[in-house]
Amino acid sequence: MNSDFIINFKKSSGNLHVYLSGYFNGMCAWALIKTIKMEYNGTGRVFVSTDNLSGLPAAGINLFKINMTPKIMPLDRLFLKGKNGFKMGPNGSRILICKKQHKKPSPKRTLKAICINNK
Repeated sequence: MNSDFIINFKKSSGNLHVYLSGYFNGMCAWALIKTIKMEYNGTGRVFVSTDNLSGLPAAGINLFKINMTPKIMPLDRLFLKGKNGFKMGPNGSRILICKKQHKKPSPKRTLKAICINNK
């Protein structure tokens, strides 16, 4: 697996949330499939966030699409979040495009520099 690739996940309200970041090659596709297979308990949904992927070579995408089968989980419960989801989503999965939440800008703080001359 690529040292720049990271998989994080959490379970919330019966759903599995998987966060990907880095370069998604073939070994990373296997790691994602293995993570889903081990952590999905047969109920709920699986949400895979793809926004932080820096590269999507065809080998990784094809491996994921071909090997992510209904034997692992029902594909209608697999949701890929982000624009990269269109590229890597297997048939039967769903793609979610979320609007970016704009945070209110923090108030500007001015710092005062005080020079003290010790004689």
